[in-house]
Amino acid sequence: MTQERCEQCAQPMAAYDAIHYGSMETGHRLLCTQCFNVEVARRYGMTDLENVRLEPIDMVDSAGDSHRFHFQMRLLGPNMIVLDAFELREDVRAGYEFRTVGEPDDDVLTLLGRLVEKLR
Repeated sequence: MTQERCEQCAQPMAAYDAIHYGSMETGHRLLCTQCFNVEVARRYGMTDLENVRLEPIDMVDSAGDSHRFHFQMRLLGPNMIVLDAFELREDVRAGYEFRTVGEPDDDVLTLLGRLVEKLR
């Protein structure tokens, strides 16, 4: 499987981390989540976005099965940030998925805590 590269930072990215960003007038670029957040923040004049990459966590369900959850944080404008938790199967989002929504100035660890509570 070939891995795409972010058109902004040129780093390789997994398919689940790729976002097509742009418009019909200006064209679209393939960006990683980190660069996407920077572009959206720049567009709305936001200078204090906490743009972090969260490491996956493992959780065990009531049947004793282990689940690894990956995280993706996306800035969706000046008033909304979304934090997703999802499982992967063969590098594709599959299995359980959870989401919490907050505001861009919310503490990322507080959002993560709310999301982990949903996972439990």
